[in-house]
Formats: sequence, C-alpha cells, structure tokens
Amino acid sequence: MTEPPTPRIFISYSTKDGKAFAVKLRRDLEAAGFSIWQDIVALRGSTDWWSQIEKTLRNKALQHFVLVVTPGAVASDVVKLEIRLARQEGKTVSPVRGPDIDDLATLPRWLGNLFDLDDQERKTVFLETLKQPSLAARVLMMAPEPPADFVARPTEFEPLKRQLLDAKGDAVAITAALRGAGGYGKTTLAKALAHDADIQDAYFDGVLWVELGEEGDRRAPPRLADLAALLTGTEPTVTTLEGLRAALGEALGDRRILLVVDDVWQRAHLEPFLQGGRHTTRLVTTRFDSVLPETAARQAVDAMQASEAVALLGSGLLEDQVAGQAAALGRMAIRLGEWAQLLKLANGFLRRRVGMGMALDRAVADLDRRFEARGVVAFDTSKGDVSYEKRTESVAKVIESSLDLLDDDQRSRFGELGVFPEDVDIPIGIVARLWEETGALDDVESEDLLVDLAGLSLLLTLDLDRRTLRLHDTTRHFLRHKAGKSGLAAQNQALVRAMGDIEHSESRATASETQYYYRHLPQHLAEGGDRDRLDAVLVDPGWLQAKLAALGSPQALVADYDQHGQGRLQDLIGRTLRLTAGICARDARQLLPQLFGRLMAVDAPGAPAFRTVVRQRMTDRPVLLTERPTLAPPGTETARLEGHTSGVTALAVLPDGRLASGSYDNTVRLWDPVTVAETARLEGHEDAVAALAVLPDGRLASGSRDNTVRLWDPATRAETARLEGHESWVTALAVLPDGRLASGSGDMFNGDNTVRLWDPATGEEIARLEGHTRAVAALAVLPDGRLASGSYDDTVRLWDPATGAETARLEGHEDAVAALAVLPDGRLASGSGDMTIRLWGPATGAETARLEAHNEWILALAVLPDGRLASGSRDNTVRLWDPATGAETARLEGHTRAVAALAVLPDG
Repeated sequence: MTEPPTPRIFISYSTKDGKAFAVKLRRDLEAAGFSIWQDIVALRGSTDWWSQIEKTLRNKALQHFVLVVTPGAVASDVVKLEIRLARQEGKTVSPVRGPDIDDLATLPRWLGNLFDLDDQERKTVFLETLKQPSLAARVLMMAPEPPADFVARPTEFEPLKRQLLDAKGDAVAITAALRGAGGYGKTTLAKALAHDADIQDAYFDGVLWVELGEEGDRRAPPRLADLAALLTGTEPTVTTLEGLRAALGEALGDRRILLVVDDVWQRAHLEPFLQGGRHTTRLVTTRFDSVLPETAARQAVDAMQASEAVALLGSGLLEDQVAGQAAALGRMAIRLGEWAQLLKLANGFLRRRVGMGMALDRAVADLDRRFEARGVVAFDTSKGDVSYEKRTESVAKVIESSLDLLDDDQRSRFGELGVFPEDVDIPIGIVARLWEETGALDDVESEDLLVDLAGLSLLLTLDLDRRTLRLHDTTRHFLRHKAGKSGLAAQNQALVRAMGDIEHSESRATASETQYYYRHLPQHLAEGGDRDRLDAVLVDPGWLQAKLAALGSPQALVADYDQHGQGRLQDLIGRTLRLTAGICARDARQLLPQLFGRLMAVDAPGAPAFRTVVRQRMTDRPVLLTERPTLAPPGTETARLEGHTSGVTALAVLPDGRLASGSYDNTVRLWDPVTVAETARLEGHEDAVAALAVLPDGRLASGSRDNTVRLWDPATRAETARLEGHESWVTALAVLPDGRLASGSGDMFNGDNTVRLWDPATGEEIARLEGHTRAVAALAVLPDGRLASGSYDDTVRLWDPATGAETARLEGHEDAVAALAVLPDGRLASGSGDMTIRLWGPATGAETARLEAHNEWILALAVLPDGRLASGSRDNTVRLWDPATGAETARLEGHTRAVAALAVLPDG
C-alpha cells in the first residue's frame, strides 16, 4: 500500500475550544481546492501520534502551517511544540482568529498578525498566501542539547529566565550573563535555557550559538561570518572584524533572536557580537565579570546545591543505590566543592566501577581512597576558596583518578586529545587517523576507546550519529599542560602525518574530516613547528583553491594569513584575498584569476614562481586573463573604515582632518583616517542621511530622507540647529561663498524638486530656487559664485544665488544627473545615469568633453589635488581620469556594492 501524498497545508488547533472551527476551516479550504492535513482525518492509530505529526511537518512537500488561535491553543503545549517545529522547518505560519479571541493585545507576540476570516479583504490575502510556496526561512536552533545527565538548577535558572521574558512571556532585548568559574556548569545552564519551551516561544526567530574561548580574538571573525551567512543565506563580502560586526548586526535586523555567546574571556572578543539587532537578546557565559557591559543582567553560577550535587554524582545509577549512599555521596560532593565538572568526572568513575559489578558503597570508598592518595582535599566555595590554581590542581587529580581505570596505551591515546582545538566538533574519523598513526588502532578500536572515555566523563560530548566529539576546556587544559611544549609539538606532527592523504582524490575522508583538515592544518603545522611546510601551503595556489572549495568561505583563507603569514609574498597574498573576498564569495572560480591579475606587477621574492603556478592551474576551463596590470593590486586600498550597518551615502572632510560619513543607518559617523577609528557618532535623523557639507564655522550639515537638514558641532556631537521646510528628501548640500547653505530636494514620489538657501546662523530659509521638474540630486559651486544643480530631469541648471534666477541650462544627458564637481580650470563635470561623465564650459554652456568607460550609473565625483577627476559608480569601481585628455588613468576595485560617495582627504 503506497503512502498518500503529503498535503501542502497543516491545520493546528486546540481540541478544547477550536475543534469545530478547525473542522469547518478544513472543509472550506478543501472545497477551495487545497490539500489539508488535520489530525482527526490524517492520524493513524493513537500510539505514535507525535511521530506522525513530526513526519508531516518535516516533509518538504508541506508548505503552510495554519493555526486556529483560541485561548486553548495559546495555552497548549502541543500546539506550541507544533508551531516551533513548523518554524524550524521553514513553513509559512498563518494564524487565524478563532472563537473567544476578543482582546488581541493580550496575545503573545510569537503568534504574529492574525487573519480575521470575517474580514473579506484579510480572507482574500489569507487564501492568496496559501496558494504560494512557502517563502519563510528556517528558524535557526543552534543551541546544543543539554547533556543526558543534566540536573535542574532552579536557583540560577529561574531568575535568569525571568530576566529574558516579560509579563506576557515575550522576549526582552537585553544582554544577560551566566558568570562563574570554569567547570561550574554555565554552558550547561545556557543550553537548558535555550531549549526551554517558553524561551523558544518568545524568541521565535531562532536561537544562535557561538563559542569563543581563550582564542576569541582569532575565533570571532569566522564566527561572525558564519552567523551572518546563516541569517542571510549568503557569505559576507567583507573580511575585517569591523565589517563582519556590521554584517552580523545588519543580518540580525528586527528579528526576535536569542544569541548565546559562550565562554567569553575578553571584552574585546564579545563586543562585535553586541552590535545591531535591536530586538536581539544576548546571553553571555563567562568566568570574568569585567568582560560584561555595565548594564548586563548578571546571574552567578557557583557551587551546586547539595541535593543537586548528589543527583549529579548519582546520575545513571539506580535510585535505591543512590538513596542508600546519599550521606557518602554528599561528603564526596563537599570534597569536590559541589563543582559540576568534578562531580561529572567522579560520576564517570562510579558508573564504570558499578558497571563492572562493584557495589556502589565500595565504588565510593575506592574513589575516596584514590582522592586521599592524590591529596584531593575539600575546599569551601562559600569562603571563596576556589582559586584558579586550586581548581586546576583539583581537575588534574580527579582526572588522574579516572585514568587509573585505563591501561597505559589507553592513557597515552587519551593524552593525545589535547592536540585538538578548543570548542570544536572533532570528527571521530580524524581521531581514528591519529590513533592509527600513534597506536596502530583500527576504526573500531578507536570508537570503542572513545565510548569508554565518554563513559568516564572524560569527554564533554560523544555523538556517534554525527560522528563527532568534544573536550571540556578544563580537560583540554589538563592534557596540554601534561604534554608540555615538546609533547604538543610531537602530537601535532603525528596528526599532520595522519591526515596526509586527505588532499588526494582517492582519500577515504568524509566531508567533515576534509573540512577539519582544510580549516585546521595551518594551525597544526604552526604548533608542530613545521614552518617550511606551512610556508609551502601558504604560497600554494592549489591549496587555496581546494580550501575555498571545501569550506566555501573566503574568510577562512584570510584567517590563515592573519595568523600565520610571514614575508612580503604571503602578506600580499593575504591582502589580495581580503581585497577580493566579496568576489570569491559570489564565484569561487574567480580566486585564481583575481590572484593572477592583482599580483601581476608585484615584485617580491617568490612572486614570479607563484604567478607561474597560478597560471598553470587555470587550465580546466576558458578564462580571461589581462595582459597588463589593470586590476587594483593589494595596497591600493590603504584603509577600510567599517561600522555602519547599512550603505554609506555621503562623505565630507572636517577642518581637523577627520572624515564624516552619512549612511542609510540614519547616523553620521566621524573617523580618524590615520588610526581608522570611529571617533564620534551623530544620531538624531529618523531616516537615511543622504548629504553632508562643512560650514565655514566648522559645523557639519547633514541632509536626510526625513526631510530635514541638521547642523552639528563635531567637537561636542550636539545638534545645534534643525532646518525644516523641504517637503521631501534632502538629497544634496553645498556651501555658497557667502556662507549660506544650499540644499536640494526631491524623491521619486513627491514633487518638492527645489533648491533652498538657508542662513545657518538663524536657521531661516532665505530663498527658494524652482525650475527642476524632478528631484535635485547634486549641487556644486562654480568659481564665479553661481550654484549648479543636477537633477533626475536629466539637466544641469546654473543659478545666481543673489537673485534666485536660473542663468543657464546644460542639456545633453540622457538620464538623471546624480553627481557634480568643479575642475581646477573652472569646467563643470557631471555624472549621470546614462553612464557618462560630461565636462561643460559654464560660460558658454557647451559640452567640451565626454568621459566614457563606466558600465553603470555614475553616482559620485571628486577632484584630486593633481587635477584628476575621480568617479564612483554602481559598477562598484572608482575610476580616475585626466580631464585634459579624457583618458582613464586608473581603476580602483574592491568595493562589492555601488560607490555612492567620494571625498579627498588632506593627505591627498
């Protein structure tokens, strides 16, 4: 008997008060031609009802989840479970107003906007929605499951949960923290919190999870890139920490997300994860209070309660056995400081002994004897007797007690696990390769040993389905300390040998093993002291190509050079990869052509040989190669200022040399171009900042899509005046010789289309220049004092600011004039949507030259100190021109989006 096809629509409801409504809704939808899944007609039998529901919701053919909202449905745990799963599977959730819903304000936010089917317009939208395929993205649930031996800790758990939920059970956008010493259970509590049903309902856009650890400075950039890619579906095109921070902030947007940042050691490591996402809640776990923002809600995680500690010590043992030894287990818990990590290790020893047939009382006595022999003494956490040295010493002694249950070979193999990175899912196959190299174990023997180690709680996790394991960081520290520097170097060398065949096409490596190899080989070479092999890898185009194919992220390539690059050639390769990351993220096939083209003229030891190998490898498909150096080499871009969370639309240079930038994120930011630091942020505009200009008194003027011009004191960051009057976006600014401010306005919807003149001292509008028939997009002041304006009506108009009269009209462009600049010889340059730059003699109004090369709109113009003209375009390039000859003299590439603004710094 064949299974019937899965319907496209699932109806969820509460049998308590929504059944009759749901039945009628199903019949109405079926009559309209929709295929419906509803439990009362689709469930088979009654024993595995949830597995049938789960199977249906996970089926890709199902597109829509319709929820009949009633008081019973809002309170139903089953309904909540269904809606969570539907969101995680990417189904479009459509809540329908059911019976007895009178006050919508009392409903939790996670329900979303309800369809009232009594409203014909809303019903039409509802039916049209059901006809379409689901466009909903999967709700991410990244938090690992709590361990099987998880013991509830309400003293810490409940207060923090209350901080993360409001009175209605909705999300609260705060930063909160679980703070306590290593091994006290912070991460486990965070996992439990992330999997709490109420938390998942409130944070209905997902739970993100990232681990940093001691090497957070190295781990933060790839983690930021991974999160941004997961949220947007595309790899970020930036590679710097500032850029990735902005990319994640923008990706978070307005979503109701819980972002867990686990094991933070330094404040600088945490800060990139705090930007953007105004509805995102951050939950931080850390050992150090100083890393947290001052406003963060803190929950201390210290010793477990006595009953909790005994429960953890007795996990996996028979209840009557534990009850009979409660007093002895309590004494052992006190000896171990009721510290979760030590209790888990002791529990592993006890379970192993009991599993071998020993009575629990004898197992407890045996472990106590070993503690006595090793000097494991009780310490009182209530008196702060938990120094780092004492905790480290205790971990070592308790682990050594567990190691007594292993033979010498098993202890040696366990000791080699310290070679692996912290907070990483280690493929079992990689461990098996290492142990085959060092101990001649086969795959089965390696897996059996890992199971034994997990049984002793010497592993943090062992997932035989996903074929991965993890170490607790305290265990890893113990192993690395015990191995010492020379021992770790030897272990890294052995691991590199063990992974040696993974690059070969006939390798038996799995996808996860291959990804581990390409991600971590440089680090293992560095820690193994093999600088020659590391240098060879970093200048091997084949390695770069294979790594990008395996990991799909240019960020992983850039990170190798940031951490391990030495010498001029490696520095240039790394800078080229950073420069071209956006291109390679979109098309990995561009990696080698970009390296070849941008390093074509580079003079560095090894560069010619590198270029030769790159060229030899580009034989698998036709490729266009430049014969002359035309692509911008690394170093052309001297700095990158990142921090805005949306497009940069305007630039201006302040008298003190700082650079001001305006953005679609509604802010103006001030930068020190030497240190690349953001020195101030001017906030107040309610929409995008589209134009900037500097007044003679040093104040900064900003024009915005909120229809206002605002004046700022850059020294104090204060808004000193607001010029209001425009009926549409303020899109252009210029300062007249007499100090007056000119502003241009207009958008695609409203007909302001004027230039207005203002007295900055009083904020008064003193003149209005009218004539353009569409939006004014650009302004410039000519040497004779006249004002030029460029417009979406395809014209440039010249005005006498004294009389307000239009003195000339420059016509010829075939699309909007979006940019203006005045050349040293007095000519006016105009850039247009017709992809040309035209030069005009303002005295005669004649077009004197036409500069053509851009293949998209020209959006920005600026004049360099040497008289050349710079142009920015939607084709993502900046081009430099000689206005005397009309020749393009240089092309600056690297931007991954349109170049919308240009400014010349004091240093040229």
